[in-house]
Amino acid sequence: MLKTINVFFYAFLTLTSFIVVIHFKKIDYYEYPSKGIIENLYTGLTKISTHISKKDSLDYTLSISFNHIKTSIFIHKIEINAEEVNSQETNILRINKILPYSGMHNWDIPEFSKFSDIPENLRSLNVANNPYFAYDYILSSPAHIELKKIKIRLKISFTENSILKNLDKELIILKKSKIGFKPLDNHSDWTLFLIPSLMIITTILWAYKVKYKRSKNRNEQE
Repeated sequence: MLKTINVFFYAFLTLTSFIVVIHFKKIDYYEYPSKGIIENLYTGLTKISTHISKKDSLDYTLSISFNHIKTSIFIHKIEINAEEVNSQETNILRINKILPYSGMHNWDIPEFSKFSDIPENLRSLNVANNPYFAYDYILSSPAHIELKKIKIRLKISFTENSILKNLDKELIILKKSKIGFKPLDNHSDWTLFLIPSLMIITTILWAYKVKYKRSKNRNEQE
């Protein structure tokens, strides 16, 4: 009986360990020096923040978000110039498209090739519509290389509470890496659901194994 329990225990322990190990991966992310992953550009009656992430093997997403909106905001212009810093020759990042979306609504998002093409209704922000709005700039490197350091010149012109504001910021963004627990598929990784179940079964088998072994030793001593 103990031999059978041991077989099942080590089988479930091995399977659980294997599934957990394959989910630990190297995760690349981008952050601003001494600032963290998000850079707050402006705080007034709205907060303007930026965040950059790797979209896929070739593209990067620069998000410019307007949140904590407390009044009516109209965005006149957003200009972006992005380039890699470390290369011997200037490597300009190309803007593939711009995706404007409101709040958590991240489906059926219209695409635009430049900011001036975005209609006024997607540039007028207020509390009634949604206190959060973002523009995702999809950038790509013509050289198709992994970017380790990115310099972005960002100009934003907007009206806040009937007052014209102009931002002109230069951002330096660094690539960093860490080992983290990551789903194999962000949308449907069914193995994640197995881990808690396998852990419970393994724990039960271990407890039953210890109890059975103690009971057997007690019987032998008697």
